[in-house]
Amino acid sequence: MQQGLRALKAYMENLSEEDFLHKKTTPYYLPDHGVAQAKWLIEITTHAQHHRGQLFTYLKTLGYEINMFDLY
Repeated sequence: MQQGLRALKAYMENLSEEDFLHKKTTPYYLPDHGVAQAKWLIEITTHAQHHRGQLFTYLKTLGYEINMFDLY
């Protein structure tokens, strides 16, 4: 995950402001629907937080002593 995060950070940092705001790429599941890089960054961030919440819930379900401070 850290390797992927470094690659994503490098990619986003190397985009010009124009490309960050307006360059569109398409997801494999919606080939006719381009999305700007800025929007992708928001989607990636919220998706990662979603899975973080899933991990927290899974650990709680398994009986690990974990609290909200561990999540954040």
